[in-house]
Amino acid sequence: MKNKELLWKIVNSLLGVLLLLYVFNVMHWFVFMKSIENIHIGFLAIIIYLIRYWVEVKYELENLIKNNKLTKMIYYLSTGLFVIGILAKIMHWSFDDISMIIGTVGILTSFILIFFVNDSNKQNTSTNNY
Repeated sequence: MKNKELLWKIVNSLLGVLLLLYVFNVMHWFVFMKSIENIHIGFLAIIIYLIRYWVEVKYELENLIKNNKLTKMIYYLSTGLFVIGILAKIMHWSFDDISMIIGTVGILTSFILIFFVNDSNKQNTSTNNY
C-alpha cells in the first residue's frame, strides 16, 4: 500500500511542477521556455492528471489531500488565489503576478505536505480497534 501511495504522491508532485512551469511561462521569466507553448503544458497536465486518476481507481486510493484538514485548506485557498490570478492576468489588473505566485506556492506546499503529514483518519481507526 505504501508504494501505491508513494506513486500517487509523485504524480501529484509532477502536477505541481507543471503548474510552476506554466506560471514561469506566463510570466516570461526564463528564456529557454519561449519554445514551449501553454498548450503543450496543458496537454502534459491532462495526461498526468489521467495517470493520477487511473492510479486512484486501480489501487482504490483515497485522495490524501482531501483527507487531511490542513492540506485541504491550503489546497483550496491556493487554488482560489491561482484562479483569481489567472482572471486578473486576463483583465490586466495589477495584482495578477502576486496572486498567481502565492497560489502556485500554496498548491505546491499542499502537494509536498502530503509526503510528511500522516493521515489522521488512519491513525484514529488503528487505535480504536476494540
